[in-house]
Amino acid sequence: MEKTKRLFGFMAILAGVFFGLSESAFAQNWEQTYNELKAKIAREYSEPVDKGYITSVSKDLNEYLRWMGIKAADRNRAQGLSAAAGNAGNPFWEKKFLDLRDEAHNSGESTLWTGVSIFLRIESKGSGRGADDWQNAVFKSNYYGKPLYTRAKELSFDAPFVRETVRCLMRFALGSVETGHMSLYCDRRMEHGTQHDDEGNLIMPDIDFDINCLPRSAFHMASAGRVCIPTDVGLSWVEQIRDVCEWFQLHEANEATDLMNQFYEDSMCLAPPNVPKQGHRNFYRKLAQEYKLQKSIDYNKGFYGELYGKVEIEAKGRRVPAANAVVTVTIPNHGETRAAETDSEGNYEMKDVLLHKDCSPFKITAEHGQDKIVDSFDGPLEEPDPSYRHEKNLTIRKGDLLCTISWDFNWEDKAYDSNNSLRTREYGSVSVMATGIMRIRLKESSSLSEWYDPENFKISYVYASEFHDLKNKKCPSLKWKLKGSGSVEPRSGPISFLRIMQMGAMGNYLEFTLPGTELQTVKGRRQISVSHPDCKTYENHSREVVFGNLFMRLPVGKSGRISGSRSWSCGAFGGSPFHLSIAQFGNRSEYKPRESEPTKEHTADIKASWRFEKLKK
Repeated sequence: MEKTKRLFGFMAILAGVFFGLSESAFAQNWEQTYNELKAKIAREYSEPVDKGYITSVSKDLNEYLRWMGIKAADRNRAQGLSAAAGNAGNPFWEKKFLDLRDEAHNSGESTLWTGVSIFLRIESKGSGRGADDWQNAVFKSNYYGKPLYTRAKELSFDAPFVRETVRCLMRFALGSVETGHMSLYCDRRMEHGTQHDDEGNLIMPDIDFDINCLPRSAFHMASAGRVCIPTDVGLSWVEQIRDVCEWFQLHEANEATDLMNQFYEDSMCLAPPNVPKQGHRNFYRKLAQEYKLQKSIDYNKGFYGELYGKVEIEAKGRRVPAANAVVTVTIPNHGETRAAETDSEGNYEMKDVLLHKDCSPFKITAEHGQDKIVDSFDGPLEEPDPSYRHEKNLTIRKGDLLCTISWDFNWEDKAYDSNNSLRTREYGSVSVMATGIMRIRLKESSSLSEWYDPENFKISYVYASEFHDLKNKKCPSLKWKLKGSGSVEPRSGPISFLRIMQMGAMGNYLEFTLPGTELQTVKGRRQISVSHPDCKTYENHSREVVFGNLFMRLPVGKSGRISGSRSWSCGAFGGSPFHLSIAQFGNRSEYKPRESEPTKEHTADIKASWRFEKLKK
């Protein structure tokens, strides 16, 4: 027991000696630790610098993020040393290390501010670096602003400063995307100021400001300009700005939304959408829904109203109601249709029909049995009004024409040697027939012509040609041979029409145009070589040919009969494309291929017939 007491006493003496020595040694290191940390903070204050140019600041974002971490660590170390000095009952070093903590914190903030100045400033035209636009502002905010802001919040540096700098960038971006070089509007001009004096003069605010950092609400529109890009493209541009604003929780996101709604209203229907076969409902409304633009959704819905009217059939100068006729409206750009059936009096009503003026014209048809009218109307609404009722009456005129035009070409081209012996011979034939219906348009009161539009036209063709070399006795004379047939629709286009013109004392004339087919491939075979014995072997061969391209101007007989035929020859005829032109006006007649005397080398015979007759009902 006595031995144990002596052991505890000895250990207590050693502990006292140890703690006394430790406190004395640590007290002696306060100054050394302070000086070392102070020197480090001072030495690194200007970091990061470009190592290649000691006096130049770094342009590397990652260096700024790294040095902010280093300086935050120095700040935290100084904070810990200050707390240690306070716990040791040493207020002098407690205060000194607190001051050193502030220096380290200021050094870190200086690094952040320098980074913000370098990476997030707006470059003007005179900066020598190229002027910024909204795309640059969005890029800077995403690529530089977000990492700087996140790092500053994490390390308790001046994150609000980053946020306010990005706010300035986004305000600049909104102005740029509205009126800049690559913008929503062409020739739009916005000017600073929104208040006027009693005489109507604009009052300029008497403040110290950077005009690039003013909100959109601080400007007024001096010139509206015009929309110059499609709606979907413009909304996607502004959405990039709004995304940045929402990430930084800036109220400028609301200004971006306001601009998106305004652009949506200004641009809707002014240009076909970028996505094929989509229009007002399937494209524009979905855009508003995609970007969560409730104001635009309501705006879009407000242009759908009611269409009503009466359908009549006109025959022999009198009109009767077209009962049970089917009326169809086609919305442009995407083919959406609305349909209704007439009652016993020929009246129809159609709800939820697009009536937007800028989306016009709208195609409208009425069919009654085999009778049909194709017409159009312009939407009356310039502003939303879902209660609007628009009247559109239709008259079906019995007078559609069934058209049949056929023509045959037979040609032969020969080449002779100097001794007048036949060397080569190419010959061929093609028969073409175009058939279809020409639907009569509703006659305008001021027009002296009856206009018709093509429907269900087909061009049928049969083609054959071959080429012979008669001089090479070691090889077959046949060099190539082609043959083909088909029935296809003509190319679509505005040049397809028929009209009957009233020419006064000269009578009435019919004028008819129809485009030819797309390129048609006719197939056959040809020799693989001109030399013996390979010339006896043939390979696949093909040629692309256009059939059609019709133009006719013909007199209408006194009985209204429009039919006839014509045959002629020519001495210069190219075998492709096979088109036909017959123009008879007064005592003059012109034909293509041109009528001319056949020659020894070139001969072509053409025979054409045509018939335009009233469609039997």
